[in-house]
Amino acid sequence: MRVDPGSRPGLHLRLLGELEASASGARLALPPSKKTRALLAYLALTGRAHRRERLSDLLWDVTDDRRAALRWSLTKLRDVVDVEGRERLRADREHVSLDLSDVHVDVLEVREMVGSDVESAPTPVLERALERFGGELLEGLDLDDFPVFHAWCVAERSDVRQLRARILTTLLERARGNPQRALPYARDLVQLDPSDAAARARLQELLHASGRYREAEAQSRTDRRLLGAPALEALGDARISSSPRAPGSLAPLVGRRAELASVRAAIEAGAPPVLVLLGEPGIGKSRLCAEIVRELRDRGAPVLEGRALEVHPGWPFGAWIDAFRALDTSGLDPVLATTLAPLLTPAVAPDEAPAQGRERLFHAASEALASRGVWVVLEDAHWLDESSIALAHHVVHACAQRGVRLLLTAREGELADNPFVSRVLRALRKADLVHEIQLAPLGRDETAQLVGSDADDLYEQSGGNPLFALELARAPRTSGTVPRSITRVVRDRLDALSAETGDALRWAAVLGASFDLVMLEGALAVSEDALVGTIEELERHGWVLAVTSDVERAPVYRFAHEIVRRAVYDALSEPRRRLMHGKVARLVAARPDVDGSAVSTIAHHAALAGDFALAARACRDAGERSMRLHAAADAFALARRGLSYVDKLADPERTTRAIDLLYLALRARRPDDRGEAIAKLAELTERALDLGAHDHARIGFYLRAFLEWEDGEAGDVRSLSDAIERTSRLGSARERVLGFGDAAHCLVSIERDLPRAEALILEAEAIAAREHVESFAVSLTRAMLRAHKGDLDAAEEHLERALEIARRTGDRLQEYVALERQIDVDLQRGALDRARGRAERLIALGERTREGSERPHARALRALIEHATERGHEAALDEAIAALIAADSKRRCAYVLVRAAEIELDRGEHDTARRHALDALDFARRIDAPSDIAGALAALARIGDHDALGALRDATSRVISERARRAAAKVGGTTWSA
Repeated sequence: MRVDPGSRPGLHLRLLGELEASASGARLALPPSKKTRALLAYLALTGRAHRRERLSDLLWDVTDDRRAALRWSLTKLRDVVDVEGRERLRADREHVSLDLSDVHVDVLEVREMVGSDVESAPTPVLERALERFGGELLEGLDLDDFPVFHAWCVAERSDVRQLRARILTTLLERARGNPQRALPYARDLVQLDPSDAAARARLQELLHASGRYREAEAQSRTDRRLLGAPALEALGDARISSSPRAPGSLAPLVGRRAELASVRAAIEAGAPPVLVLLGEPGIGKSRLCAEIVRELRDRGAPVLEGRALEVHPGWPFGAWIDAFRALDTSGLDPVLATTLAPLLTPAVAPDEAPAQGRERLFHAASEALASRGVWVVLEDAHWLDESSIALAHHVVHACAQRGVRLLLTAREGELADNPFVSRVLRALRKADLVHEIQLAPLGRDETAQLVGSDADDLYEQSGGNPLFALELARAPRTSGTVPRSITRVVRDRLDALSAETGDALRWAAVLGASFDLVMLEGALAVSEDALVGTIEELERHGWVLAVTSDVERAPVYRFAHEIVRRAVYDALSEPRRRLMHGKVARLVAARPDVDGSAVSTIAHHAALAGDFALAARACRDAGERSMRLHAAADAFALARRGLSYVDKLADPERTTRAIDLLYLALRARRPDDRGEAIAKLAELTERALDLGAHDHARIGFYLRAFLEWEDGEAGDVRSLSDAIERTSRLGSARERVLGFGDAAHCLVSIERDLPRAEALILEAEAIAAREHVESFAVSLTRAMLRAHKGDLDAAEEHLERALEIARRTGDRLQEYVALERQIDVDLQRGALDRARGRAERLIALGERTREGSERPHARALRALIEHATERGHEAALDEAIAALIAADSKRRCAYVLVRAAEIELDRGEHDTARRHALDALDFARRIDAPSDIAGALAALARIGDHDALGALRDATSRVISERARRAAAKVGGTTWSA
C-alpha cells in the first residue's frame, strides 16, 4: 500500500513548486518575507552548516543591517521548523544549519529514490518519484536582485529539470508499446522543454497511435507555429499524415462483448449499408471501431479510414479526402481518376476542380469504391460538413447492393447540432438502412480490468467512462486535480456549447454534483422556457442526467460524471468562483428552509465565497439542527468547521461566534484535551467581557463550569458560579433569568451554598414571570433543590416542566439531564417499572446525544434498575460500571455505586456491597460530593466498618441530601444531624 509522504512523522518541506511546510498532516504558515523563505530552502537543500557571513552575503544588500536581518529571519524560521517539540534550527555565533534527521525534503527524497542511474531504477520507483514534481523548483523565489542566490537557484533548477527529463524519458521508452500509457510522459516532456522538436514529434506519433487525430492536428499547428515546418520535416513530420492507425498498436479491448457480437452478427447477416457507433466522448467508440476494422482486415476486406475534424468544419470533403489517401488507384479508369482528383489530391480543393459538377464527383467516388467493395470508416461523423454527408448519402444509395459499407462513429448529443448529418441519418433510418449501437459505460469490474486495479473510487469518479478511468489511474492519487487530458476534452466540449448553455453548465458545476432547476433558474436569472431549452441541450449532449421528476418537487439533475463537473469547476477563475458561490449562498438563504437542511449548503457556499461570517453562522445553525436530529458526530464536525472560519472575522463577531461554536462542540462531544478547552474558553470569555458581549461571556463561564464539574473540580465550579451571576446582572432581563439559573445549577450540582442557589432561583422566577421568559436551568435547578429536601412530588412537577422546555427547543442534552433526574426520583420512590421505561428512553438519547459519559451512564442506570428488580444481574451491572469508569465520569460513577451498595445491603449481600461502597467512597472523595460521601460511609458503617462509622458523623455535619440523611439514619438506628 502506498503511503502518502505527508503522513509520515516529522517536518515536511516541499520545494518542487511553491515552498510549503507541514507537520502532523497540517500545513504550517510560512513567513511572508521571500528572503526568509529562500533562507529556509537554501539550508534544507544544501544540508550543511554555513557561516553567518555567507548567509548574510547571500540574501541581504550592503545597505541592510545584514546580521540583524539574518537574526530576524532565523527567529521567524524557528516558528516553522522547531515544531513537534524538536529543535531543528541550529545557530551559534558563527554558524547556522538545519538538522535534517527527521525533515523530509521532496527534492532530496526524489534524488535518493532514483539514485545516480535513473535508467536502471524500477518503474514503480520512477512513477512515485515523478508524482513528487509539483512544479518548478522554488517557484516564486528567484530573487534576481541577489546574484549569488539567483545563480545557485538557477543551477539547482537545471539539475532538477534534467533529472525530471531523465525520469520521463525512461518511463516513455518503457511504455512505447502502450501509446495511451506513454502519452502523459510525452506531454510532460514537451511542457518541460517546449523547444525540443524531437519531444514534439514523439508526442504527435503517440497521439496518432492513440487515435487522437483531432488533438494531433491541433498539436501539429502549434508545433509549426513555434518551430517552423523545416525543423519538423527534418524529424519526419511527413509520416504524421500517413495511415491513421498503426497495426499492432492497439491496447487490449476491455468489455464491449455485446456490442462487438452485435456488429459481427450484422456483418454475417449482410450488414445494412451503414453501421453507427454512438456514445459520449471517451466512451470507447474509436477503440471499438479499431477492433472492427482489424477484424474486417483479417477477413480480407479493404478498409478506408477518415475522420472529421472540428478544427476544419468548413473544409469540404475533409473526412473523405482523409479516407481516399489509402485508396488503391492502380487500374482505375483515367477519366474516373481525373474526376476524383479533388478527393485523391489534398492540394486540390474540391471547389477548384474542373467543372464536372458535384454529381459527377459523387458518381466517380461511388464507382471507385464499388469496384473494390470497400468499407469506409468515418469517425466523429457529428462534425461532417454538408458536402461530406451528402457524398455519404449518395454512396449508400448507389452502392448498397455492390458491397460498399459505411462505419460511422458519432456523439449522439452533438448530432442534433449538425442539421446536415441529422437530416441524412433520419432519412437513412426511415429507409431501414442503419444499424446503430449505443455504447454504455463500462461496469465496475470492467473498469477495474481496464485500469489494472480494483479501486472503486476510480469507477465512481469516471462513471465507467474508459478515457476518464485511464487518465485518473495515471494521475498521482495525492494531487487532487483533474488530469490535464480530461480537462482538455471537457473544455473542448464546453467551448462548442452556446454561450447561454455553457454559462448554465458552469453554474451547475458550482451548485454541486446534483442541483435542482429552481436553484439553477435563480442563478441564471432566465425564464423557465429558456431554462428548459438549456437543460434539454445539456441532457442531449450527455452532460447531465435527470435524477428525479417528482411533480411535488423541483426537478433534480446531476452531472453524468463527477470528474467532468470538477473539470468544469476547475476552469473557473478564482474571483469568478467566489462571486458565484456568494450568489448561491444568498439564493439558498433566501429560500424557505422548512426542515433546516439548507444551512449546511449555505455554509459550504459562503465559505467558498469568502463570506466567513455567513459560513460560521450557517455551521452553527446546521450543527444545532444535527443535535436536534440526534446526530452529535455531525454537529461536532460542523462546529469544528465553523471554528475554522471565525479566525478570519473581526471582533466582536469573531469572539461571539467562537463561543457559540464551542458551546455546540462541547454539547456534542467531550473534549479530548479538557485543559486546552478550558484555557480557550477563558481567553474567549475575557475578550467577550472586554467587548461588552455579556451574554456570551456568561455562556463562556458556564461552559468552563460544566467542564470543571465533569472533572470534579468543585472549588472552580463555585467561583465560576459567582462569575456567571456577576456577568448576568450586566445584561437584559432575559440574560439575568438564564444566568441566575445557570449559576444556581452550578451550586446545586456540587452541593455548595444551597441557600444562595435558592435565592438566585427565586429572583430568576420573579423576573421570568414578569418578562415571560422561560429557562430550562431554572426549572431543573428548582427540581434539584426540591429533591435535595426530599419533596419528590414538587421535584417531579418541575422536572416535567424542564423536560417540556428541552423538547420544545430541541436540546437533546438538556432532555437527557431532565430524564436522568426523573429516574433518580423514581429510584427514591421505588417505582422501578417507571424507572425502567425511562432508562430505555435515556439509552436511546445517550446513544445519539453526546460522545461523553452519557451513553455508558444510561446503560449503567438500566443495569442498576435490573439489579434492584431481581438477583442475577450482578455481572451485567459490574460490566456497565466498568464502562462508566472508562468514560471518566467520577460523579456518575459515585452515584451508581452508592445506589448499588444500598440495594445489596438490603439483600444482605455484604461482600459485594462493601466493594461497591469502597469504590463509591473513592470517587466521591475525589470530587468532594457530600451526599455521595455520606451514602458510601453509611453503607460501610452498616456492614460494621468502625472507621466509616466515625467518619460518617463528620460527613453528616455538612449539607447533604434528604436521601443521604435517611441512609445515615439506618446505621444502628441512630439519628444523625443535618
